[in-house]
Amino acid sequence: MKASQLRELIRELIQGHLDEMSTTGALVQPGGQQMTTKNAFSPSMRDWEKVNKNRKWEESINESYRKFKKKVTNPRQQMNNSVREIERHLREVDRIVEYNLKLKTEMDLGGGNFFAGTNKRLARISERINHLNNKLKELGN
Repeated sequence: MKASQLRELIRELIQGHLDEMSTTGALVQPGGQQMTTKNAFSPSMRDWEKVNKNRKWEESINESYRKFKKKVTNPRQQMNNSVREIERHLREVDRIVEYNLKLKTEMDLGGGNFFAGTNKRLARISERINHLNNKLKELGN
């Protein structure tokens, strides 16, 4: 069976299950118990989906690295191009930070006038930047 045929079969099965669902979003088991769509699939199916997601994620990382590695045949040229791209993205981030600082001063926003998660996000960004700084130092040595 081809992958496209398998996808179509899965789509038909899912559509059949969706058609059987009531307007309240509940499914009825053979014993007459109602089951919500959140737990409609068996635990083994949910476990399989988690394993499959992890596998796909790992495969995508490996595939991404392979593509990255094969972009240019010369590793020194690849490193130079990558550093140039990092520099370009950092300029964009710097520009966004500058705009937000200017907006903060113009609108007279204090540290406490942000949304609830903003300060937490700023702290996480700061941690990530420190981590990246350490990696860049390691790369430069």
